[in-house]
Amino acid sequence: MNRMPGLRVALFIDYENLVNALKGRSSSGSSETEAAPHLDVDRLFQSIRQRFGNLDPEDIVVVGDFRKHSRQSTGLSRQAHLVDVNAYETRPGRGQEASRSGAKALMRNAGNVTLAYYVGLHVGRRPADAYLLLTGDSAAAAVADELLRLGKQVTFITPGEAPSLMLTERFNCIAFKELHPIDQRQPVEEPEAAPAEAIASPGEEIVKILSILHRQYPGSGIPAALLRVWLGVAKAQRQLDRARNENRIDLWKDPSAVECVSLYRMRMGGKPVIMPARPALRQAAEVLLELAKAAETSRKTWTRAGWRKVVKDAGGFSSSEAKQWLEALLGAGILRDAALGRPDFRLEKLQRFLDQVVG
Repeated sequence: MNRMPGLRVALFIDYENLVNALKGRSSSGSSETEAAPHLDVDRLFQSIRQRFGNLDPEDIVVVGDFRKHSRQSTGLSRQAHLVDVNAYETRPGRGQEASRSGAKALMRNAGNVTLAYYVGLHVGRRPADAYLLLTGDSAAAAVADELLRLGKQVTFITPGEAPSLMLTERFNCIAFKELHPIDQRQPVEEPEAAPAEAIASPGEEIVKILSILHRQYPGSGIPAALLRVWLGVAKAQRQLDRARNENRIDLWKDPSAVECVSLYRMRMGGKPVIMPARPALRQAAEVLLELAKAAETSRKTWTRAGWRKVVKDAGGFSSSEAKQWLEALLGAGILRDAALGRPDFRLEKLQRFLDQVVG
């Protein structure tokens, strides 16, 4: 398949199928406790972009049991939407429905159904030109047939040595090893966790982010809500308090009683320099904080209309104003149609959003 300039591509990965196939490459694959393969995620996605076309994080969905693969999920979650099939049923519930010998079949069925659901969701909300299905499971043939009927290009990326004949005879297929070579001479396993001393402390990361915000908005107080959003609302207070106790930051209120944060080293005369937060910056921070709170506390299925109401209530906006804010959130990638229930508050996306609404 030759790459076409501007072609939009969507990638759907059956992670359990991939893991089991790669275990089979490296050993007999008979051990249920064998370590999951380590994937060079950057390498895989770059290979796909070079071969097929434009692949955005919003167009990558990975379905798997990520309680089993927690280390690998950390790397994947930075560039893809992860769907944990294990989250849909409690362990006691699964035990009532399946014997130990049937647990794998139950997980496989759940994965297939979930993958098909998210493909359909993507086609309806954010249709791509080409769909890549990383799986060797013949159950995905029905999904591929429907995509072809809709006029989409379909390619299977097959991870095993002997993919299903149903797939190879009916569809365009390439081997996973063409995109991500696996060294079969070495055990396939996940990397060890980095030593604790090599991991930056939360305080160091807070100082780094806060320095960037100070440079971006000189002369303005920086609303603490921005850091709360980036840190995660539930754990932010503990980490901010720790950074303050380590004399890295100061927390204070501006003349309008807006909680702000500044670097400890910016003190003058031994005290923080109090300055008002820019109104537009304060308003943007309030909107982001309400989004973060809603995402962390509500288990509802989110829609654009639902988020528009949150934005409207957060800022006291008119309907048209709330719609503009929602478009800015979508444009920055904080909200994504493919994963409306999981706002992405990474720094680069926060900056993109603030550039739009604050300037």
